[in-house]
Amino acid sequence: MLDDVEVVLLTGGASRRMGEDKASLIVDGLSMGDRMIHLLNEAGYVATTIGRRPLGESRFLQDREEFSGPLTALALFEPCAPTVMVLSCDMPLFDPAIIGVLGRLIGEDVDAILPRIGGRLQPLVGLYRDSSWHSLRRLVESGERRLMAWVEYLRVKNVSEADLKDVGIDLLTLRSANSPDELQEILAQSYGTSQ
Repeated sequence: MLDDVEVVLLTGGASRRMGEDKASLIVDGLSMGDRMIHLLNEAGYVATTIGRRPLGESRFLQDREEFSGPLTALALFEPCAPTVMVLSCDMPLFDPAIIGVLGRLIGEDVDAILPRIGGRLQPLVGLYRDSSWHSLRRLVESGERRLMAWVEYLRVKNVSEADLKDVGIDLLTLRSANSPDELQEILAQSYGTSQ
């Protein structure tokens, strides 16, 4: 655990492809959202949930505009720690070890550090400096709603799949499930069987 990091868990998405609230889907006896909060608490992280309802032992911020996207939701948050880990609630096998890894790799001259998986940056598995919220709020006030517009504005360090594997991160723990088929595929890979 890092003492200088807090976590924001986004749970208010529309879940259109999944067809139901992703945070409420049950994995190993817990909803995905509650499971992530439980793991974060066990690892010693202070977490804030932003969405429609509170989850587990976490602080809670109610979305002001339902389904308005992660950038608008994050604008509600006021960082208290020097760095903020931003997570989506749709990672069924999430492992909080990624937070410490990104914290050790972030460096002094960047605003954020994001994994690059499958050739794409993952802004909802990213560690951001608290100062980044100034630009986030300016973008939201200007009417911007795209999360990548914020990422493009920041000085971002990428972490490759190979680098993550080298430090012991299982890439399956960072995979998001956006549809029932994706969820079953991730779980099947985890259990080593097809479902």
